[in-house]
Amino acid sequence: YGTRSALRTVPVGGGKSTVLVGPDQGLEVGNGAISPDGSLVTMMGNEVGGPGAIRFVTNIDGTAKRSMGLGSSNPAGTWSPAGHRIACSNFSGKVIFVVDVDTGDASLVAKGSAAIWLDGHTLLVEA
Repeated sequence: YGTRSALRTVPVGGGKSTVLVGPDQGLEVGNGAISPDGSLVTMMGNEVGGPGAIRFVTNIDGTAKRSMGLGSSNPAGTWSPAGHRIACSNFSGKVIFVVDVDTGDASLVAKGSAAIWLDGHTLLVEA
């Protein structure tokens, strides 16, 4: 779950939460999603003291952060089943982009406010 400046994890059965990614890794973040294999996380945020929110992908421990070139979006995005792409809306919630995780390239694919993957090649888009 996200707080004002960090993504945190909490055991399903309850208990103490721990910071997954946050200021200790140089990022103020929120609105995250973990990749299907659990190795990466995408999130909206900014570098501590940096300019406004952009999309980042990092290793699950917050290392190897890179920006994805697409500006703000809400929610942070939905990972493709294979974990190579992220579907997300723009911040206004009017169009859907698919972001290639390896290159950071974003492609406009549909009008809509949110999208989920039905399989590796098909999105279900909320208008």
